[in-house]
Amino acid sequence: MIIRILGFLLAYLTCLSVAAQHTEKQYSEVDMGYNLMRALSTDPRGLIRQRTVGKTDFDGQFITYENLNEYNRHTSKIFDNKPYVDFDTLLIIGQKEELIRKIENLTAVNLDAERLIPTVLSDEEIEKRLKNKKMGESFGYGIVSFPIIQEGKTGEIYAIIYKTSAIYPAGDPGGNIYVYIKGNDQWELFCVANVFV
Repeated sequence: MIIRILGFLLAYLTCLSVAAQHTEKQYSEVDMGYNLMRALSTDPRGLIRQRTVGKTDFDGQFITYENLNEYNRHTSKIFDNKPYVDFDTLLIIGQKEELIRKIENLTAVNLDAERLIPTVLSDEEIEKRLKNKKMGESFGYGIVSFPIIQEGKTGEIYAIIYKTSAIYPAGDPGGNIYVYIKGNDQWELFCVANVFV
C-alpha cells in the first residue's frame, strides 16, 4: 500500500513539474516577445494598434512558413532574387514542425500597454482619432503580430514578427515578416521577408 502511495505521489509530482516547466516556457516566450517589441519601438510618441494580427485576420494569410522561407532576404540585400537562408537548415524536424504549428495557430492578443513604450491604441481609440482627424491631416499607426519565439538547432533563439502600418489617407504600405536572433542579450535583425505589397 505504501509503495502505491509513493508511486502515485511520484507520478503526481512529475506531472506538476512538467506542467510548471511548460508554463514557465510560455511565460518566458511572452516576456521575450515584449522584450523584442520594446527594443524595436523606443519612441513614446509612436502609435501601435492594441490588437495584434492573428492567423484569421486578413494580414494573417501572409504569415506562413513558406513565405518566410521563400521571401527572406539579408537586411542589406532586400532586392536579391533568392532567399538569404533556408530555414530548414536552421531547425531540426521537430523544431520546424513546432514553428509551423505556432504560425498556423497564431492568435490575436491585446497588447499590454504597460509593457510597451509606444502609445497603444484600442480599435475604439483609432476610430475616435479617425473621426476627429482634420482635412489634410495624416494619421498612422503600427500593426504587428505578437512575436513567435523559436529555438534553432544549435540553441539560438529566433523571434519572428509580422509588421505593417495603417496610414490615413495614404493607404497601406505592405507587410513584412522580420526575423530577429538573440545574441549577447540583444535582439539583432537576421533577415526580412517582404510578403505583401
